[in-house]
Formats: sequence, structure tokens, C-alpha cells
Amino acid sequence: MEEALQGLALAHTLSSTDAAAAGRALQQRGILPARTIGMIGEMRRLRNAAAHNQDISVSDALRFRNLAKGVLNEIRLA
Repeated sequence: MEEALQGLALAHTLSSTDAAAAGRALQQRGILPARTIGMIGEMRRLRNAAAHNQDISVSDALRFRNLAKGVLNEIRLA
């Protein structure tokens, strides 16, 4: 997903150091809707929880997967 987001940013002549910055820049230009940036933020929270050994439920994992699918779909449509 991060590669796809940065690729979309490059396609719109935006350079960024990370996927979050790319997403914000794309949203500011009206290329991605604000809900997509919210989805990316939720994915980041889930990822950070897992990275810091916090309990992750099956529903959290499924939510992460569904968010990733949604973000990728929005990138494809942009």
C-alpha cells in the first residue's frame, strides 16, 4: 500500500519522504478523499499497536486488512 501511495504521488509530481506525507499531499490536491487519509491513520494506529506488542484481536487484524483493501481501491480509482 505504501508503494502504491508513493507511486500515485509521483504520478502527480508530488515527492514525499513517506506514505503519510504522500497521502496528505494527495488529499490537499483533491486527488484522494479525506476518508482515505482517515483510513491510513487507522491503519497506522493498528500497526503501531502491533509493533509495540499491544494485544491485537482477530477483528483488529481483519479491520486492518479491510482498510488496506479500501485504501488500495481508492488509489486505483484516483
